[in-house]
Amino acid sequence: MKITAKVFVSVFFLFLTVIVSEASAGDVQQESTQEAATIIKQNAANADFIILDVRPDGAYKQGHIQGAVSMPVRSASFSAAVEKLDTSKTYLVYCVRGGMTAQAVAIMQGKGFKSIIAAVEGIVGWSEAGYPLVSD
Repeated sequence: MKITAKVFVSVFFLFLTVIVSEASAGDVQQESTQEAATIIKQNAANADFIILDVRPDGAYKQGHIQGAVSMPVRSASFSAAVEKLDTSKTYLVYCVRGGMTAQAVAIMQGKGFKSIIAAVEGIVGWSEAGYPLVSD
């Protein structure tokens, strides 16, 4: 049986989310690319809605979702940076395909974030669906 990368990442992310959600107070909303795009559009003027790109800085600079803030999860300063964020706001988190998103979500939940939306298909799903990217 051949398992595609998308299926593997989706199952892996689901597994991590279940583990994380059992150990934390906040809920994680897992959304497809289309749902994430709708949520972003609905919250365009909402100051309490933040888009976090948790990929490395170089990837962010090559292309990211408009309005996203770069906060690389694999950076040594990620945990400290997360502590400076307002835990009462809503965060839509994305990476390449979901693995780094799961890491970021786990850290955020551990720090008391209550409203997290995980874009489970990441920037790959975003691009494949034809949604625009901006670059610095």
